[in-house]
Amino acid sequence: MFGFKITVCALVFFSFLLLTQGNCPHEKYLHDHVCPHCDNETMSLQFSRERWSPTNLNTVLVIKSEPTYTRHQQINGFTEEICYSEPAVDIVWQCRLDRGYCNEMYRNQICKLHHATRNGHFFYNNMHCMSQACQINQ
Repeated sequence: MFGFKITVCALVFFSFLLLTQGNCPHEKYLHDHVCPHCDNETMSLQFSRERWSPTNLNTVLVIKSEPTYTRHQQINGFTEEICYSEPAVDIVWQCRLDRGYCNEMYRNQICKLHHATRNGHFFYNNMHCMSQACQINQ
């Protein structure tokens, strides 16, 4: 009976730990920002309209291959746990839903991307991109 109680307590503890840490990558980040088929403005604008938490501004990342994600505590000035990736990004769109258009910000870049593991918030202001040619030469 004592072993059963310890097992139950351990399961509750680890379940709580998983819930508080969040996912990497977070489902909301993937749903709201990663769109492998958004190759044009029309598709990117429609994708942005289908966000789970609509806002007037949305960044759409056209990533065709699955990047490697890593979980970090307090990296690059963040004070919360973040999920980090550095994928090859085909296109980065900045969409203005209030005005009904998207602008292409980057094309064929390697981008450093951060999002919160707790709620999937994408830190678009901390996104840094450079051409793939520059990345290869470093």
